[in-house]
Amino acid sequence: MIASQLHAPTPEHAEMAVRRVGQLAAMLDQAAGRYRDGVAAGRPPARVNVARSLSQIDGYLATPVEQDPFVRLPGPADWPGAEEWRNRLADAVGAARPDDRPGLCHLPDGSELYQELIEVAFHDSIPGHHLQLAIAAERTDLPAFQRLAHRHTAFVEGWGLYAERLADEMGLYEGDIDRLGMLGADAWRACRLVVDTGLHAMGWTRQQAIDFVAGRYIGMPGQALAYKVGQLARTDLVPPAQTPQGLREPRWVCASRPPAAVGRGGTFWPASEGGWVERRQVIDGLDVDLLRALRESPKVGVLELSRLLGVARGTVQSRLDRMERAGIITGYGPDVDVGAAGYPVQAFATLEIAQGALEQVAAELAALPAVLEAYATTGSSDVLCRLAASSHEDLQDTLLALNRSPTVARSTSVVVLSVVVAPRTLPLLESQPRTGPRRAPAYRDTPEAPA
Repeated sequence: MIASQLHAPTPEHAEMAVRRVGQLAAMLDQAAGRYRDGVAAGRPPARVNVARSLSQIDGYLATPVEQDPFVRLPGPADWPGAEEWRNRLADAVGAARPDDRPGLCHLPDGSELYQELIEVAFHDSIPGHHLQLAIAAERTDLPAFQRLAHRHTAFVEGWGLYAERLADEMGLYEGDIDRLGMLGADAWRACRLVVDTGLHAMGWTRQQAIDFVAGRYIGMPGQALAYKVGQLARTDLVPPAQTPQGLREPRWVCASRPPAAVGRGGTFWPASEGGWVERRQVIDGLDVDLLRALRESPKVGVLELSRLLGVARGTVQSRLDRMERAGIITGYGPDVDVGAAGYPVQAFATLEIAQGALEQVAAELAALPAVLEAYATTGSSDVLCRLAASSHEDLQDTLLALNRSPTVARSTSVVVLSVVVAPRTLPLLESQPRTGPRRAPAYRDTPEAPA
C-alpha cells in the first residue's frame, strides 16, 4: 500500500523516495516495538490479524528485489538518471530486508513461535483455507456470492479446523510436539466455546469471560460455536473409508475423491449431504416451549412469542422455519371438534384388503368425506380408519360404502363411546430431558426491588 502511494514526478521527489524507502527498516522495528509493548501490557492483537500480517510480509519478502514494488516506483519521465536512481532504490530496499531476518524471525524467539503456529499454517494454507478458497474461486459455474463469500463461519472455518486433523493423516506434522500443538489449539477452541455460550446463552459478564480466557466474543455471538459445528460436520461428511483389503483408508484420500464440499464455495451444506443435518435436527427444549406456546395461544404472533419465551424475534422465526422444513410443524390451521361441529358419532373401522390394492383403497377412502384419517397397519387387518358421522344411520351408510369396494374383503367397526384421552403431542415431546438455550438475563423478567 505504501509503494502504491509513492511516485517521483521530478528528480527531487526521486531523491526523497530513496530516503523514505531507506527508512522502512526503522519503521518496521518501531512497529515490532509497539507490538511487544502491547503484549507486555496485556493487549495482544487477535491472532488472525497477526497471521494475516505475517502472510503479507512473507509474500513481500519472497519477491525478487528487481520486482520489488518499491524498486519499480514510477520515476520522472525521460530522466537520464533513472537507472542509477533505481539501483539506489534496490540498495535501500536490500538494506531493509536482510536475508537473515525473514518472516517471524524479527520477533524474540521467532523460530520457537513458528513451531507453535504450525497447525495454524495448515489451517490457513494447504490443505486449509488457501486450498479451499482457491478451488471455490475457480468454480465459475457457481454464482459469485457462493464462490466469493468467505464469511460463512461454519463452512469456511469448519474446513480450516478439519484441515488441521487432515494434515496429521497426511503426515505433514513432523513429530509429536507438532501434534501437541494441534491438540493445544483444539483445547483453546474448546475454551472459546465456553466463553461464547457463557456470554450469549448463560448471561456471563464481560469480566467472567476475560477471567476464563478472553472477552472478544462479547461482540461475536456464535462465532466460536460455528467453528466447531463446522468441524464436526466436515468429519461426518468425509468418513474413513475401507480399502479393498479391508484396511482403514485415511480421510485425506477420501477427501480427494473429489473435494466436492471444498469446491462448493463459502456456503452452507444442503441437508442431503451425508444426512448430517437430518441426524442432528431434533427438537430441543426451546422448540418444545415454542410448540407449547403455540398450542396454548394459537393466534399469537412471532413478536409476542418472542416476549413469552424470552428470546429474540429472529430466533422464534428461524425455529418455526426449521420445524416447518423438517415436517415437525405441518400447519397452523385451527383444531376442529367434529362432534361440536355436528358429527357426534365417531367410529374406527379396520379393513382387510386384496393383495397389492393399497393405493386403490387409499384413493377410495380419500373420496369418502366421513373418513377423517386412515393408516396402513400390521396384524390381521391392513388398514385402520377413523370415521365421523352426524347419526348412526349416517355411519351405517359410510360402512356400507366401504364394503361395496371390490378391494375390501372384510371390515370390522367399533363405535366410540367417549373420549378418554384427546389427541395430543406435547406430553410425548416433554417426556424426555432436552437441552436448550437458557434465556439471557436481558430477556428475563426483572425482579421487583426489595422493599
